[in-house]
Amino acid sequence: MSTRATYKIDFTTFYIHHDGYPEGAAEYFAAALDPSNRVEDRAPNASLADDFIRANSRAELTESHQTHGDTEYRYTVRTTQPNGDRLDNPTIVAQKRVGWGDDTDWKTFFNATLDEFVTKYNQPTNGLA
Repeated sequence: MSTRATYKIDFTTFYIHHDGYPEGAAEYFAAALDPSNRVEDRAPNASLADDFIRANSRAELTESHQTHGDTEYRYTVRTTQPNGDRLDNPTIVAQKRVGWGDDTDWKTFFNATLDEFVTKYNQPTNGLA
């Protein structure tokens, strides 16, 4: 199913045309967090955004959440505090589109840690990556 979504991780945004509903997004994030999906020669300071694109072949770099006007979901992950220190556990704000055109609004349905999001919504299927 073509459930489009954007995934912003700190300052990098990705677009994926399929499986953007929460269960699909949780699978994409779980793949990025899975150490077995990381490249062996991974740089020591590689970011979650680096891991996300490596683990998810469908992910495309995009400019922002607003670039794709047909998305149904937006996921915004923060891995650092405002002062630049890394968070022990990244946070996520997950939003679903409500309305279209001039009536478009975004409703937050999840706001907690990324681990909690993956635990709540990850229901592995055939592997989306």
